[in-house]
Amino acid sequence: MVLSVAMAGCREAAAPFPKETGCIVQRVADGDTITVSGCMESRVRLLLVDAPEVAQGGGEAECYGVESQAYLRSRLPVGTIVQLERGVRDRDRFDRALRYV
Repeated sequence: MVLSVAMAGCREAAAPFPKETGCIVQRVADGDTITVSGCMESRVRLLLVDAPEVAQGGGEAECYGVESQAYLRSRLPVGTIVQLERGVRDRDRFDRALRYV
């Protein structure tokens, strides 16, 4: 009885989005944004990462923005091959692809 009640709320899981493989890191813009080529030519906003911004367009960097960028560069240096997986939304308001790495 308990099992049937528990299963009543279950639905068939939606098929996951296909993974994008063979993506090559071309640039690390800041602590949560990279540019890739190979699988797509795009700026990619890393999902589940929220890093301070670095100075852009004449503005000032947020505290630890430069350090977060340096850390991501150490983890994903230019030329690194990564696999990306789409989240629920495809793009953000800045037209960056939203992906898990």
